[in-house]
Order: sequence, then structure tokens, then C-alpha cells
Amino acid sequence: TFTIQLGARIVILNCLLPQALVIFERARRMNMMDGGWCWIAVDAIASQASILPSNLNGLIGLSYHSSYGQLYRNVTARYLQRYNETIESLYLQYFDSVLAVSYGIQAMLRENKKLKPVKLSCDQFNPVPWQQGHQMFQSIKQASGPSTTLSINFTADGGPGNIGYDIVNLHGQTWAKVGSWTNHRGLELDRNRIYFLDGVNYILDSGSFISGKNVTVTTLLDAPFTMIDEDYIINGTGRKYKGYIIDLMDEMSKNLNFSYTVRVVNDGQYGAQYRGKDGSIKWTGVVGEIVDGMADIAAAALSITPERQQVLDFTMPFMNQGLTVLTVTKRNDATTLFQAFLPLKIEVWIAVLISLVVVATVTTFLSWFSPFDYYSRAMDKFRLSINDDEVDNKSSLNAFQVWKKDREEELEAFSFGNSLWYTLSSFLAQGADRTPRSISARLITAIWWVASVILAATYTANLTAFLTVNSLHPTFNSLSDLANSRRMSYGVLANSSIESFFLHTTISPYQEMKYNLKNVGSNSEGFKRVLNSTMEQYAYIGDAALLNYAKSQHCNLTTVGNFKEDSLALAVPKESLYWKEISIQILRLREEGFLDKLGTKWFEGKCKVTSEDSSHDPVSFQSLAGVFYILLATVGFSLAILLIEWIVAAIQDMRRRDLKVFTFKDAIKERLRYVLSDALSDTGCKAGEEDANARELRIIGANKSSTMI
Repeated sequence: TFTIQLGARIVILNCLLPQALVIFERARRMNMMDGGWCWIAVDAIASQASILPSNLNGLIGLSYHSSYGQLYRNVTARYLQRYNETIESLYLQYFDSVLAVSYGIQAMLRENKKLKPVKLSCDQFNPVPWQQGHQMFQSIKQASGPSTTLSINFTADGGPGNIGYDIVNLHGQTWAKVGSWTNHRGLELDRNRIYFLDGVNYILDSGSFISGKNVTVTTLLDAPFTMIDEDYIINGTGRKYKGYIIDLMDEMSKNLNFSYTVRVVNDGQYGAQYRGKDGSIKWTGVVGEIVDGMADIAAAALSITPERQQVLDFTMPFMNQGLTVLTVTKRNDATTLFQAFLPLKIEVWIAVLISLVVVATVTTFLSWFSPFDYYSRAMDKFRLSINDDEVDNKSSLNAFQVWKKDREEELEAFSFGNSLWYTLSSFLAQGADRTPRSISARLITAIWWVASVILAATYTANLTAFLTVNSLHPTFNSLSDLANSRRMSYGVLANSSIESFFLHTTISPYQEMKYNLKNVGSNSEGFKRVLNSTMEQYAYIGDAALLNYAKSQHCNLTTVGNFKEDSLALAVPKESLYWKEISIQILRLREEGFLDKLGTKWFEGKCKVTSEDSSHDPVSFQSLAGVFYILLATVGFSLAILLIEWIVAAIQDMRRRDLKVFTFKDAIKERLRYVLSDALSDTGCKAGEEDANARELRIIGANKSSTMI
């Protein structure tokens, strides 16, 4: 009977033939010998065919290889003579086992090993083993000799050296060999010749315990999981219930081929413990209906807890979530004069200003000192145009001043003032008339452009958040704020796992909050109490899924925080046969995206669900520190490249025939002299500089062909 209830259609039978005949007859009466059943018989049953019932057509049997040993004829003949019946193959195996022991004893006697039998009692506590037992076992493993079937020999671990089975299929009244198995070749099977009882080639084994059943599903009304359909109330048409749970049960019942009846729990609770009149522990809600055997499945937003797990089995979770706090939002109408600068903290603005000055200073320095930038190129053109043999010092100075005035725009392209303006223009994405030409200056410029893009994008994004989302914000920002607030009251669902968590936890601030809980009888009551928070400001703590649903339906509600992660699952009685199938089905629905579709269908409302934290803090320096560190590192890289540029320019000066520079050191010194001289003259050092300028120009005239690329 148990086999039929489980839905199994494969039976393995291992017994002697007389007992097998009784079992076959009783199975026939229970309709277990019909088509679609698979019976597998072993040992003695598979050696007989003529005396088996006619309804066993398709029976599968396993029998030892029909190999006859040297002693087969002698033993079977003597057995027939004495008992007037044919010996069964199973008895031949018993006979060979005794032979193996005798061969082992004979081997020990041949080696002059004396056996000392002792009286052993295996029933006594901690019996003492026979001292020669291991020695005798080793001798049996090494023994060999003739037998009734295959020759006796064993492997090193004591197993038979040669073992094999014939796989036979009862075709009518004849056994047909359809395969074999040996410890050397493995399985060999002719699948085309096998069929099962009543000649069919399939097994009616659905592997399902819930298929075809009508199960009772207990739940409670809690939107959006289970709700009463308005059409049913108004028009009396359609189904009575709808919601997330109903859609989930519909899909599972379709896939697993079962039907269900919804039973709404009377007390409207999920399940809490209480002590009955007789002193025993009982349960309320849907958990109680499962424990009391009134329902087969509990389908609700049921949290998995250790206490509930002791009295029922949870399936795989259909939703992972946690706890959050539901509260009303208030509008922030206060504005400040400098609100446009609030997205970035003051230290970030200071860092931006310092970076502007540093980048402008470095760009000016590189423009003046790099041999490959505007200033050096312009000075090089003038030096090539001056011939010391044709002009004196005064004429050279006058010519330098006139030339400098004519080239003022080119020479002043990257003065400090222009560099600062260029840096600011780049930061504001306004562009510039000129860009650096040397590699060193271009490097710092490129990194500054990247930094400007990052800073501008960060500022723009946070400015938008400050001017929009920040207009609505919750009355508190964290669970700790709520716990320390004297103006607000808060509570949870009474007789729920959340209440149990607050009552038994030792973690702060939950432990302190349990003394101030003002609990409600249902989730809908909690929502209404939050919405009506006028005189008394109230916050409701509950499952994130339910509170997010309330937030999507009422635009003046928001959630704060996310703590104590848990999961929601269906529940079945302990050791229920339905558990595995339902759990696998939930996993399949999760992988197929069906659960995500249900979440979208039932949890998205008319209000756009925003982030849990509707306020935005200004961006701190730590968030953008990497940008400024890269800028600082780039300054070092640019100066290193400037040094390389000087080395390259000095080597080129040494190779020119029209320059009186013969060593690398002299080339560096000469270049450094005219760069510093020009820099001093342009920064306002006028006193006593005319003679220096004339001397410098005279030197330049002597080196009229000094080309610096």
C-alpha cells in the first residue's frame, strides 16, 4: 500500500521462489502487475520460468552466469537423488562458499599451521576476537580450487575474482537474455529487446507525490500577497482571491498538475507560539493550521525562523528581503543663498581652487622652460635673426625690445595670468585659443581636462539631486535616530516573527527599542497609523516587501534603512512528501524569471519608488581625493619629462656645427643662462638689466644659428 501511495512503479524483489509466488499473487490483487509497472527479480526467481504466473510477461531477472564448474554434475545429481528436486542456483553459491572455507583450512594444514578453536561469544559486551581469525581469513583469500560454478579465487581485498550476472527478460514463458554485467566488462544491454509488464516499453512512474492531488492552502489577507478580488465582491464573478501568492500557486499547480483550495486563516496571523490550557505549546495563524493538520501548504509572506522550522518545513524561499521602517515624508522648503554650492563640501571647493592655481603655475613654468613650447620657439626665431657682426649692443637691445613687442601675443601665450585663465576655461568647458605644444605641458593639460570632466559631472549630478529629491525627506535618517527620538513612536506587527526578534535580541539598538514598541494587529492597521500621523508621529517596522508596496501606493510614504535580512517561503508539514517538488518548482520559477515578473506586477504602484534614503549628503573630499592625487602625480611626471626635453635639446646643441658648445655640461649651462635671463627680464627685473640684455643678445648673436627645434 505504501508503494502505491508514493507513486513508485519499480519493484525489486529478492527472495526464494515460494515466497516470490505469494508476493506476485498479492501484488496482482493490488493492481501492481499491470502494464507500466517494472518488476526486477534476482537470484532464484530468475532461474525458473515454467512455474511463474502468466501475468509476469515482461519480468526482468538477474541471475549468475550459467557457467558450470567441475563439481556441478556430481553435486546436482546427488541433490536430485536425495531430495528428488533440482537444486536452486542460490544453494550452489552456498555450497561454493563452504568449499572456499575448506580450501583455506586445507592450505593452513599443509603449511603446518595448527588451528586452535576457542569458544567465542559474540553476544557479550566487547567480545575478544579469535586470534587466528585474521590468519584464516588471509588463507581463504589465497585459496583456489574447483567448484560447482566458476572456479574459486578472490581478489586482494577479498572480493570474488570472477563475478557476472545475466540480465534476462521473461518473454511469455521463456527467459530471454538481453544483457549481462561482469566486473571486467561492465554493463552490456540490448535495450531494443527489453519490455516491462504487459509488454509495454515504458514505466508509469511520474516521480511526483503531488500530481493529481487536491491540496488545502492556508493563507491570510495581506496585500499584495493575498487580496479579495473587487470583481468578485461587486459582480460575484471571477475568483474570490488574487495577489502574488495566488499567481504563484496557479503557476505551480499548472506545472505540477495539482489543484488547490484556498483557506483564509481565521485569526489573521502568520504564526506565534502560545501555551495551551494543558500546558503544551501551540501555534496561531497559518503555522498553527499546518501544525494541526488543517492544511497541506502555508502560502503567505511567511518569514523563516528557527522556532517555526522546528514544527514545519520551509520550501526554498520565493523572496529574499529584510526589515525596514515606514514613515511619512515632509517637504523641505528652506533654501539658502548659496544652495547651488552645497553639492560639494567646502574642502572640495578649496581643493579645486588650489588645483587651478597649481596647474596654471606648472603650465606657465613648463611653457617658459621647455625647449619645445611657444616661448622657446619664439625666442629661437629671434636669435636666428640677430647677427653679432652687424649690430652693436644698443641696437641689439632695441631690436630685442621691438621684436618682443611685435611678438607679445605669442610670447605671452602662457604667462601666469593667461595660464590661469586657460585653466579656468578648461574647467568650465569653454575652450582656449592656444594649447601647449611640449609633451610635458600637454600631459598636465590632458590630466586636468580629465579631472575637470569628473568634477563637473559629479557636481551636476549632485546639484540635480539637491534641487529635486532633497525637497522631500523622511522625518529621521536611520534606525538609531528613530530609537533616540522622543517625538516619534513606533511599532511592529503583534504576534509576528518581527516582534519575537525585538523581544529576544540582545543587539543594540533593537534591545532598547522593545520597551517602546506600540504594536498593531495587522499590516494594514500599521499603514493607516503611519498615514494618519498628525498629532502622533508614528513609524511602522515590518517586512521590506510589504512596506515597499505601501510606499508605491501612497506617495507621501517612504522607507528608511534595511536591516535583519531574511527570506519568505512557503511551508509544509514536517517530512511532507510535497516539499522537494515545491522547492524545485520555486527554484525553476526563479531561474525562468517568473518570480521577478510577479514582483513587477504586484509591487509597482502609482508612485515612483525612490531610494530608501531620500536625502543626499554633499560630496566629500575623500570621494574625489583620487582625482587630486592624480593631478599631483602628473605634476611630477611633467617635470620629469621637462628634464628629458632639456637633455634632448642639449644633445642637439652639441651636434650643431654653428654653435660653440662642445660638451653636454656647456650646452645645459648656456641654455639655462638665456632662459633665466629672459625670464627675469619679463618678470619686472628692470634695474641693471639693460647691460645684461645687451650681453645676452651679443652672446645670442654669436650663436646666431642656435636652433632649438
